[in-house]
Amino acid sequence: MLHISVDPPNSIRPYSGFGPIVGQTPCCHDRMTTVSCNRLQLLNPALFLYNCVHTPDFALVQCCRSCFDKRSPFTLNLDYDKIVDVLLTNPTTSDCTDRRGAAWCERLVKRKSFWEQRRFKGLDCSSMPFAFRVCRQSCGYCSSHEKKATVVYDYKVSTDIARCNNPAYGLAVPPAEHKTIDLPFRHKTLVHTVYQNLYLKTFSLPTNPKPNPNNTASNNDNNNPKSG
Repeated sequence: MLHISVDPPNSIRPYSGFGPIVGQTPCCHDRMTTVSCNRLQLLNPALFLYNCVHTPDFALVQCCRSCFDKRSPFTLNLDYDKIVDVLLTNPTTSDCTDRRGAAWCERLVKRKSFWEQRRFKGLDCSSMPFAFRVCRQSCGYCSSHEKKATVVYDYKVSTDIARCNNPAYGLAVPPAEHKTIDLPFRHKTLVHTVYQNLYLKTFSLPTNPKPNPNNTASNNDNNNPKSG
């Protein structure tokens, strides 16, 4: 039996859509897929290690789990807290910039100009990896001498399957916003994650359905047909 977390529909995005991210943790996934990250590591271990240690986008977005996962024997098992501090939260060493510029990112954060249009409603500071790449400073993903990071980088939270099981949302769900149910799968795979809602919708039967006396009588008649 597999224990899996399901997020209530109205709690998928705790972020309000306005302002920087405050107090939430980005999920640590292999967005490039674990197979691709493992292949890169096998082909060029030195370059893979370098990118995990020196490149924020690679370490926290593309191959995060392969760089830091402590539970797998196939990952580098690097120090998540130390590398995050050097790359993102320590203002003297962090790579903290807005790639699209401060003015452009300010409009994103404050939902001004074309960001007010409905077609851009799904893009905001919670959109990982979009916001992390283009407006890292303005959205609170890093610290500079002028502004401190408002995102909380917590390894335990970022790798918690129960709080990071929704691939469409890049931030960990607050603990009170999800519940655990049992599904008849032995191992969790990507297929189970993608189809869990479909499974629940299709097979959400009562726990102890009451027998229908009419159906029982009909079945007995079928099993014991009267002789002609």
